[in-house]
Amino acid sequence: MSQWRWGAEHVSVLRHKVYSHVPLLDKVSDLSMPSSGDFYTLDRGGGFEVPPDMPFARTHAAGFRGLYDLADPDKSRFMITTGQSGHIFSPHYRDLIPLWIDVKSIPLAGTEAELQKAGAAELVFRPR
Repeated sequence: MSQWRWGAEHVSVLRHKVYSHVPLLDKVSDLSMPSSGDFYTLDRGGGFEVPPDMPFARTHAAGFRGLYDLADPDKSRFMITTGQSGHIFSPHYRDLIPLWIDVKSIPLAGTEAELQKAGAAELVFRPR
């Protein structure tokens, strides 16, 4: 029993909606990591379609968390499960997982000038 670890059995299984059904791409797109929480905790999670070999897997949890500060909207905090990109080869596909697992959040606030000063990239779409 001294070798037992919570995260060995209690994992969050994050399956890509499309690539989970494509052999080989499922290995790249599906993510699993140790996690806490179940149906009866604040960090809610559980499972409806639990794999037989993973009886304690967390397959259903909050994909989006929003904490809204109505007195000061700039202090509101947010988190999404894997990252801002659904593209499995993007560096932003899985970059928010450590924060999500630790039930952390990030602010999404600032003027355009403040965001540019902080190094935010700008993507512009123009018709041809």
